[in-house]
Amino acid sequence: MSNKLQISPRLREIVDRELKPHEVIQWIGQPIPRFFTFQSTMGFLIGIPLTAHFLFLSWSAIGFGSLSKQGLTPFDVLPILFYVPFIWMGVCMLLSPIWTRLMALQTVYLITDQRAISIEGEKRSTIRNYLPQQLQTVYRQENKDGTGDVIVTIRYIKDSEGGVQRELLGFMQLRDPKQVEHLLKTLADIEV
Repeated sequence: MSNKLQISPRLREIVDRELKPHEVIQWIGQPIPRFFTFQSTMGFLIGIPLTAHFLFLSWSAIGFGSLSKQGLTPFDVLPILFYVPFIWMGVCMLLSPIWTRLMALQTVYLITDQRAISIEGEKRSTIRNYLPQQLQTVYRQENKDGTGDVIVTIRYIKDSEGGVQRELLGFMQLRDPKQVEHLLKTLADIEV
């Protein structure tokens, strides 16, 4: 394992348990632990007015100055309870950059001499194994700074409205996507 990569003991335990006897790690890495990705930035920006709006509605529901010496009555609390789920949703959206960073720190990618492995999460892990025959259509999405994603597969999911959502699966937010793409294609025995 690379000396530069410091993963949590729990994540290291999951990696060790996932590896087969005599399986050799050729590359190990983690996503760049950024606070603001495109998705978390959009959630954060939408969360600002959403939270502010429902906090204002909650405050106005109790009548701004109706907080007298008697305190809140049960009738004052009922309208506020209606807004609590919306305020909670807004706060979650405001915290999405922090969750994005924490999720990156709980994710590890491996390329061994036998397969590629993606492990996400420490308490409840999602482990995806990609055998060499599944690596035939690997491609790279690269940013101007050289960071990027290596896409292994695309999953299509039907949403509740009958539309289809596309989910890219692979090794995301990497510092060295070109090297990872090369290693995956070599594992798949594709001419690079």
